[in-house]
Amino acid sequence: MTKDELIARLRSLGEQLNRDISLTGTKEEL
Repeated sequence: MTKDELIARLRSLGEQLNRDISLTGTKEEL
């Protein structure tokens, strides 16, 4: 796996985590 592939995978994982966190955050507010 190249460095670019690793960076792309980490970036997509980070975006997925942010999405999950924002989803749970809005659920708690409701």
